[in-house]
Amino acid sequence: MTKSGLAPSYGGTETVLVVEDEAPVCRGIRRLLERAGYQVLTASNASEAVELAADHQVPIDLLLTDFSLPGISGRELACVLKRSRPSLRILFMSGYSEGELPPVSDGSDAPFLQKPFGRDTLLLQVRAVLHPRRRRADAAG
Repeated sequence: MTKSGLAPSYGGTETVLVVEDEAPVCRGIRRLLERAGYQVLTASNASEAVELAADHQVPIDLLLTDFSLPGISGRELACVLKRSRPSLRILFMSGYSEGELPPVSDGSDAPFLQKPFGRDTLLLQVRAVLHPRRRRADAAG
């Protein structure tokens, strides 16, 4: 166990860009990720996220974005950011169920996190997206 009480495999040191327009939700996610060791950048809308991502001095390993954002969708934001950061991993979240979201037409199949979610669900999903091979190896036993 780590100082935060989490199993070591839950945490990481990667940088996560969280894009969430509800400030209390954004603060909560940031707190959970930082306690697990992640570096966290936050944006309340797509414009802020694009501005943060434009600084290539700052590594961004994962985009954790709400599917429904003011202006453009999280999926559109992911497409914009992947153009300049092709290795960027994506994780969508939404209060809507996956079946209520518009169908994917761009061939992407990024994972989806249903709100509300707990600490363990968030951290396990982030870890799985950042290290998909490790997850398969862990599952194989």
